[in-house]
Amino acid sequence: MFEIVQTTSSFFLYQRAEYPRDCHEVLSQCPSSRNDGVYVIKPDGYPEPFEVSCNNSLGDGGWTVIQRREDNSINFNRTWDEYENGFGFLAREFWLGNEKISYITNQRKYQLRMDITTESGCSFFVTYETFRISDSFSHYKLVSTGEYTGTTGGLLN
Repeated sequence: MFEIVQTTSSFFLYQRAEYPRDCHEVLSQCPSSRNDGVYVIKPDGYPEPFEVSCNNSLGDGGWTVIQRREDNSINFNRTWDEYENGFGFLAREFWLGNEKISYITNQRKYQLRMDITTESGCSFFVTYETFRISDSFSHYKLVSTGEYTGTTGGLLN
């Protein structure tokens, strides 16, 4: 099976019998893919592969991006179904989708990192030690965030 994958600097083909389960596996299976970009993954139990935005330049890389808001080009005032299935464009502004996020976060232990820039240009971040949301039957409830570190000074508690 071949997949065309786009990074911020190039296109390339890769062949795999199994898809990586998340961006961490994308990076570990292909250490030369240090570029941020769009990659194809298939979490355990999910019916088909799908594209995600991976941030491989932050820290050790391997971050699966679940939301991006940059320029308000996408309206985030959406229906339940749209939040369940995802919307927007991976290269710009998007919400990955609660269903996909649930499958991803229930495979192993994940961290949640939020990078926030205010309209005045101040930047903050917070990293939660564990992050998992439940499935559709439990309405995608936030199950765990664990301890946090960052520069928000507790603003997000």
